[in-house]
Amino acid sequence: MRRDKRINLEAFVRGLHSEAFYKRVEATCDGVIDIRLLEEDGILKNVLRVRTLKCQPHDNHWHEIEIKPNGEAFLTS
Repeated sequence: MRRDKRINLEAFVRGLHSEAFYKRVEATCDGVIDIRLLEEDGILKNVLRVRTLKCQPHDNHWHEIEIKPNGEAFLTS
């Protein structure tokens, strides 16, 4: 993939497989992005963070995102 200058995105839901499986998959990836749905004071929020990104500086803090009905996502914070 890298020689073709393509980006491949894979999505996994935790809790379906063993933790060892997720660790092996993450070890083969150039980056890991976490997306979660949180509830704060009765309000649901979608948040995103870049957990790992090999050979690149990155911000690993949680950021709120807005997901539009058509699937587009925007950082709101």
